[in-house]
Amino acid sequence: MGMIISAEDPMFDFASLEASFDAIDYTIKELKYDGELDGANIIFANSRRPIGRTLGREKCTGSMTMYLAEANRFLRALGPGFKLRTFPVVSKFSVPGVDIAVDTLIACRITKVSGGGSEGGDPMVREFTLQPTAILWNGLDPLGEALTLG
Repeated sequence: MGMIISAEDPMFDFASLEASFDAIDYTIKELKYDGELDGANIIFANSRRPIGRTLGREKCTGSMTMYLAEANRFLRALGPGFKLRTFPVVSKFSVPGVDIAVDTLIACRITKVSGGGSEGGDPMVREFTLQPTAILWNGLDPLGEALTLG
């Protein structure tokens, strides 16, 4: 039987988003991430039916947006060569009466930094493209392998 949802049930909404470096947490405005199993190919060999498949490789990507003041504080902490440093990003989802869900992007590196500005009352932001080595989805490794957090 499927899950029944009613209008009175609490649902996950905005998350507590943090990037950590040297035991200091930094606030994130927006976080997007995904994990894809790339190259998990079916093997036919000399058969009309599949005889197996390769394990494939996990490819993880992500992006985060920070308000400019927090982004500047974060980059200063990473220091010169900040695109070569690694750090975890943690996303916590919770509502009253429901277990906390925690996704962790492991050993992220910044591969792209975007900035800019526009007229209006919105605060300035800085966008970062991330390259995590793995993602734990609510604490679970999709490949079932032991990971080293970095």
